[in-house]
Amino acid sequence: MRSAKYSNLYEGIQIWQGEFNPDKKIKADVVIGHSFGAYYALLNWLKFKNYKLILVNPPLPQKKILPLIFRWTKYITQEPVYHVKTIAWKYLLSNILNVIKLHQLNIEEIINQVSRDNLYIIRGVEDKYFCDVASAQFIKNHGWNLIEVPGCGHNWNKKFDEVIAKLKLQ
Repeated sequence: MRSAKYSNLYEGIQIWQGEFNPDKKIKADVVIGHSFGAYYALLNWLKFKNYKLILVNPPLPQKKILPLIFRWTKYITQEPVYHVKTIAWKYLLSNILNVIKLHQLNIEEIINQVSRDNLYIIRGVEDKYFCDVASAQFIKNHGWNLIEVPGCGHNWNKKFDEVIAKLKLQ
């Protein structure tokens, strides 16, 4: 799995490597959350409401845990794995508990609280696992800002950096 930190353009919290503390305020004007990091960013936003959000390939709509595990298994076996791994196996149990904690949030309700001017959702068109075609339709049906990026799957891709650079965030 490749995360946003892979691009070296952003400071970041690696929730898959033990940096999971949603009670700690993120001090930034814009927060980018990739995959389940989008849930983490939304949880932090809900507590502090202090920044604009860019959600990249968020797992929407929320799915039950077993189908989510099935999708994750397909993802790690079918999408190329890169040398920059974001899941540290020593944190496996805590990561599972954190995913369960994040999954209990009502993500749709939280996103609806965010001003449309402060929210962008970016989707890799080739993401077949967490932010797929059905997810794109779900996002569009809610009227949320969706930017679809061709040639990208679920992993972080330099094309996401290019799209983010073009957003007018100030």
